[in-house]
Amino acid sequence: MTDASRLGVRAYLACVYGAGAAALGWVLVSAEWSVPDHVRDITLVLVTLLVVGEFLPMRLWSRGSFQEYTFSGAFALVLLQTVPLVYAVIPQIIALLIEDGRQRRPLRVAAFNVAQYTLMFVLARLAICGVEGVGFGVLPEVPAVLQLMGLGLAAVVYFVVNNVLTGTAFALNDGTGVKDSIVTAMREEIPVTPIVLGLAPMFAASLAFSIWTAPLCLFLIVAVRAAAKISTEHEIAALHDSLTGLPNRNLLLSRLQQSLLGARPGRKPALLMIDLDHFKEINDSLGHSAGDELLGLVATRLTDAVGPRDTVARLGGDEFAVVMDETTEDDATDLAQRIADALGQSFRLDEVTLNVAASVGVAMAPDVQVDANTLIRHADLALYSAKQERGRHMVYNPDCDDHKIETPALMAELRQGIERGELRVHFQPKVSVRTGQIIGVEALVRWQHPTRGLLAPGLFLPAVENTPLIVPLTEQVIHESLRAVAQWRRNGLPISVSVNLTARQVANQDLPRQLEAALAVHGLPGDALVAEVTESCLIANPVRTRDVLNNLRSVGVGLSIDDFGTGYSSFTQLRDLPVT
Repeated sequence: MTDASRLGVRAYLACVYGAGAAALGWVLVSAEWSVPDHVRDITLVLVTLLVVGEFLPMRLWSRGSFQEYTFSGAFALVLLQTVPLVYAVIPQIIALLIEDGRQRRPLRVAAFNVAQYTLMFVLARLAICGVEGVGFGVLPEVPAVLQLMGLGLAAVVYFVVNNVLTGTAFALNDGTGVKDSIVTAMREEIPVTPIVLGLAPMFAASLAFSIWTAPLCLFLIVAVRAAAKISTEHEIAALHDSLTGLPNRNLLLSRLQQSLLGARPGRKPALLMIDLDHFKEINDSLGHSAGDELLGLVATRLTDAVGPRDTVARLGGDEFAVVMDETTEDDATDLAQRIADALGQSFRLDEVTLNVAASVGVAMAPDVQVDANTLIRHADLALYSAKQERGRHMVYNPDCDDHKIETPALMAELRQGIERGELRVHFQPKVSVRTGQIIGVEALVRWQHPTRGLLAPGLFLPAVENTPLIVPLTEQVIHESLRAVAQWRRNGLPISVSVNLTARQVANQDLPRQLEAALAVHGLPGDALVAEVTESCLIANPVRTRDVLNNLRSVGVGLSIDDFGTGYSSFTQLRDLPVT
């Protein structure tokens, strides 16, 4: 916030404080302290209900957090129409000061609340006097229709003044437009506040009939709060991960989009994507219950590592994300390192000690406006780069993004398609020329798109083979292929399956262990799987590739070159590689 902004906020608060103090002074000086006998009992009941309504707020989930709405406004409107104004203002101020003190709110906030409510009550009372045609301090009997109209106009004034005062304060504090801030505040309040204020005529009619109906008014408050609690619990459940209690992908997208829309120069949102290394092996060896327990511990460490304004979410599986609001690249990379360090420390599960590293991809919001899905894709690409070395963090570099324009929509659809199980694996048989028998099959992936039908691999694989999506895609193809091979072998057909791998996968030192674990899951020996790689993959990083292929051969996995002769290698470059 600039010095000019601070000066504007202080000047505005001074004006509100001054107007509120003047209004309160006028209320006290001109107060009519005597209460007519016929409304003395109802005054006591309404004051009691006002205080109870202030201390029993209704909590609703809105805009990614809890928002509190009190019932005191409905009883205050009835008081404004029934008794001298001072008997509405003083109880409300006392209740506000007690609640602000209990919540340990700053003095300036408490002072603003007192001034705000005093102005709201005075202006609402003026509205009632205008409709009913009476003086400010006069409380004569008027027809019921005028009472209803007076309460209606008072509720409108109450609602508008409340949102104008608070919306202006937020606009000056955040440096946004006052009009837009007020409209936004009203739009967010409209679903709830008018309904609460609309209870005023019902309370007035009920208590006018008999003050012994007061318990019914209290019962209505309790019933509405209970219904709101159930509704909030359902909404929270839909936006949070059931295992860890963290926000899920939907809530992450909402908060990330809000951060992007409110970004300011020099202080922009950042997204960190976190993936646990070797989690699948832990899950397969120790069981899903141990894996779930580990994810809970990871969620706790992530929550402890981030700042109070950051959002930690679980996206699914062992993938987590953190949204940083208004930050810098240095702060984002510092947090990424803290997360890597925190998750790099050993975890204790019952009698087992686990060492789990994490890879982190960092994406800063660019200078141009982007949506949440685009930033997620950027962080995904950075995460993929980080996973090549394991236990590292990498920042997204747009110069290394080969698909920064063509594929954001495709990436988002394919990610959802993988999660929904839309990939289909078809098998092309390999037949022995000598015997004519089937000796193996090659796995070919297709995408059963919900609207475009069955898509050939050429329509989506080139766009994702250098992105993080290739990892879950290939894993799904491998498991589906091995599941089919296991079934065939149980039926007496001893064949193997060939699966294509990309250059980056072949250069991954963990590939042999991952394939060995996949074979173990399906109870198959290494010779049930053949890894097919292209000629260009083999020479992209020959030293690392040679080590990975040798380890694959030791596991028993077959190796085969696909499209031989289409690259620029020579027999001299290939002769030392363990391929057929």
